[in-house]
Amino acid sequence: MVTLVLDALKGAAAVATAKVVLGLPVFGEGTLAGSSLENAYWWVAAAAIAVIVGHIFPVWLGFRGGKGVATGVGVFLMLTPLAVAFAGVVFMLVVWQTRYVSLGSILAAVAVPLFVLLRNVFIQPVQPLLPIMSAAIAGAMLIVFAHRENIGRLRKGTENRFN
Repeated sequence: MVTLVLDALKGAAAVATAKVVLGLPVFGEGTLAGSSLENAYWWVAAAAIAVIVGHIFPVWLGFRGGKGVATGVGVFLMLTPLAVAFAGVVFMLVVWQTRYVSLGSILAAVAVPLFVLLRNVFIQPVQPLLPIMSAAIAGAMLIVFAHRENIGRLRKGTENRFN
């Protein structure tokens, strides 16, 4: 549990630091005008992806790290908390129904970009959409890639279940 919290804080800290350096509010959406806001958020998105990549492929561990899920939670709580809340529901429902934590993690990660898009269409426009959506898609792809062995075990029926 401590590792989960620390990994999430690592992801949140990377995004928060990027926002502070770029003059954006740490919580909430940016206040810069037009293209300056989008340009700043491309840097925030780069920091978000960099921290997930760094967690999955740490140099000091021979490029063999974690799955990136908790770090991704911290990242996307800072970028799009509503999408994370809905993805958390997906995670809990999948784990409750299947007892596969890996499957819940994969489906929740893939759901984040979908929920960003749904928020943009049905609730409130996401500003700026393109950098945040790009980070969400790249983050989901990285997390799915990190779970490739789990996916193989799920397909074979040999993946461990949560008790």
